[in-house]
Amino acid sequence: MKICKLLIIIAVLVTAVRSARAQALPEVIKHENLVYPPLARQARIGGSVRLRITTDGRAVSDVTVLEGHALLVQAATNNVRTWKFADHVPGTFDVTFNFVTLRERTTFLQEPGVVDIAVLPPQYNENSNDRLAYTLPVTWDLELKTATDDIKAPLTLWTYGQWLRGYTVGVRGQERELGNAHIDGEMLGFDATLDDSHGQRLNFSLIGKKVGDEIQGIFLDAWGTSGTWTAIPAKPPDPTCATASAGAVENIMQIPEITQHKQPDYPSIPWEAHIEGQVQMRVSADSYCVGKITADSTEPLLAQAAEANVRTWWFDNHKPGSFNVTFNYRLLKAGVSFLEKPGIVEISEIPATLGAGPRSGLWNSGGYVPETWEAQLTSLHGHVGLTLRFPYGCCEEGNVADSTGRKVEVTQGHAFDELGFSIIVKLNKNQPVKVLLVGIRQGGDRIKGVFLDESGFRGKWSARVVSHGPPGVQL
Repeated sequence: MKICKLLIIIAVLVTAVRSARAQALPEVIKHENLVYPPLARQARIGGSVRLRITTDGRAVSDVTVLEGHALLVQAATNNVRTWKFADHVPGTFDVTFNFVTLRERTTFLQEPGVVDIAVLPPQYNENSNDRLAYTLPVTWDLELKTATDDIKAPLTLWTYGQWLRGYTVGVRGQERELGNAHIDGEMLGFDATLDDSHGQRLNFSLIGKKVGDEIQGIFLDAWGTSGTWTAIPAKPPDPTCATASAGAVENIMQIPEITQHKQPDYPSIPWEAHIEGQVQMRVSADSYCVGKITADSTEPLLAQAAEANVRTWWFDNHKPGSFNVTFNYRLLKAGVSFLEKPGIVEISEIPATLGAGPRSGLWNSGGYVPETWEAQLTSLHGHVGLTLRFPYGCCEEGNVADSTGRKVEVTQGHAFDELGFSIIVKLNKNQPVKVLLVGIRQGGDRIKGVFLDESGFRGKWSARVVSHGPPGVQL
């Protein structure tokens, strides 16, 4: 009889404990903000932490760790001890903290008619929600004339914010990103790699000015030889498939079996400009490939990328028809979901970038010793002498002074294989004019190059170093 009574008491206690654990977590009325542990973020450690908490009716009186990584357990335990509850019956409750380091992923039609592209935002602007203004990419037919050759290549340019971006296309279809690209009003400059008529890859620094629908300018090659170049808008390519028939447009169907497609990716301009959104499309096809696309989106760059991807789709043979496709472009964002699901706290964070360089992307290749250069600019307008001062070495930052001592700032400076910058000087009839210069070092203490002013006139320039200051000296 005593044994039976003891078993009954134990059974009642177990039922009471289970009941206590099953009851809903009391309302949390106060808590400290939860931050992803820095060491765990740096080491890219994620996972779940399961805690069993005991309350005294208003606060946490005891915490038992059931599961989790030590670095994450400490953060979760410290946070849960700050929780204050609405008045309730003391009890024991289970709480789960999910620490998630966000990962890029693309799901291609795992849901019917949906392509989802989720990527990490650019690291240099990771804490900003600002959307930068941009211009749509424009493709130009670039023609560059040297003394012995006539080089042609497609050139694609666009801007976002105050920056110029673009690429050239090689003879095998490879895209080559422009270097040191900058734009100031109608004037622009960049470094480009092009293939000559013999298939040899050559490097050029180009500066130019937009004149109507054309760009005209001058260039400097890796040996210091100069010449002229032009660019005119390219004609759009012909479609790869015939226009879909009226029957295909009217017949709504499921997406046919796809036999081939390119992997969708996040277009670079919206990614850099923090642009995300959705593209909905109605696609028509007669047999094997896409004939007509009607896209609906408030973001033209995303619509352009989605349509370009769909046009790479090839199908198994099917009856003519139309189907709907949605592309979701998402930038992953850090955040905290606090008890939005019962007993669950979720902390998502962008993983640390290991070994990353400066967020500005600027590497001072000229050293950190101040330099003073004497420069001479010569054109049809005449000759002018200038003093160039660079506090960190030529040529990213500095100022220029003319013969009267008047100083202006150097802008758009860069110093890699070739160097270049923009200044405002008095050239034509002693009027201030904006000038873009590119040049090549010769022997370390001399520079020779070419320049273009904003009126379209070009000339040559040279400079020699006259002094090196000690580190830390500001000129």
